[in-house]
Amino acid sequence: MRLRVLEQVDRLTRQRLAQSDVTVDVLRTILSTAHFPPPLPVFIAGSTLPDGSFLPDTELPQCAEHAANALKLLEDPSFSLPNGYRHEMALVIDRQRLAFVASLVSLEQEKIASAPPRQDKVRSISAPPPIGQDPANVARWFTALVEAEVPKYDGQLETSQEAVVAFVQLGKAANTRRAYRSAIRGWCVWAARHNLPALPARSEDVATYLADLALRGRKPATIELHRAALRYLHHIAHLPIPTTHALVSETLAGIHRSPTKTPPRQVKGLTWEMVCEVVDTIPMTSLVDARDRAIILVGYGGALRRSELAAIQLEHVEGSKNRWLMRLARDFRVLAI
Repeated sequence: MRLRVLEQVDRLTRQRLAQSDVTVDVLRTILSTAHFPPPLPVFIAGSTLPDGSFLPDTELPQCAEHAANALKLLEDPSFSLPNGYRHEMALVIDRQRLAFVASLVSLEQEKIASAPPRQDKVRSISAPPPIGQDPANVARWFTALVEAEVPKYDGQLETSQEAVVAFVQLGKAANTRRAYRSAIRGWCVWAARHNLPALPARSEDVATYLADLALRGRKPATIELHRAALRYLHHIAHLPIPTTHALVSETLAGIHRSPTKTPPRQVKGLTWEMVCEVVDTIPMTSLVDARDRAIILVGYGGALRRSELAAIQLEHVEGSKNRWLMRLARDFRVLAI
């Protein structure tokens, strides 16, 4: 992870990070002012809003070179904050890329968090699953778990045990981990609002939560994702899985058959003629124009995802007279030209 950061920060930050005596607090200060050429993508993390609606993870159309610039992008009126909330920006590092991620933070909850902990409500977060603890503790434990990094080898049994947790999480794609984290956060907020246990969850509460999502207009695929996240939460906590109960399965079956559900959106396939129309509108007056044309054509020719296009480096491409050999992660694709 450190190597990935060093590859993308500006020269001055790279020099500061190269110092051997950089502590965690110093590292946080350095990265808060670091510049990233090229700019990093900016996300708004999914969360449950005060009116009960759910905000999914949202990627902003613009990128940002540093944290202050990322926060400035959130001043757009379309990202207006609910009353009593503020944005908190963080630099998220995963195996695929770096990104700025903004989270909604309740000012009221911050006051509660800064107050002395109540012995009967808030307990300390530890490595074991927070069974029976406050839903906020469950959400924090799950977030810390899915973001665990592989520790350095030191010959200790405890270190190898910590590595198991990290490797298990790395077995899932970064997008899947982000989606699960957002879904568990939504479940914990809902459970706390109704004074229900978050871990372990009861089957009847899970069914009620999924029905609540359906009544709020969530798509069946989104509701299935929340069910999968709850199943995973109990799986890693070594607890009985509440989502396999017949009540949960029948509730989901009814949601899928409900006449009020939103019909699936029919997406028209992108044709070569449509791609040509888009490319023809880009003038060839600069290197940026040539780059934009190349990105569109390569993406269409290789059926690439946006993340795959963004990850392409010059050393990943080998060209010849009539074909390209492009290396994408663990995959090799040949694009004819």
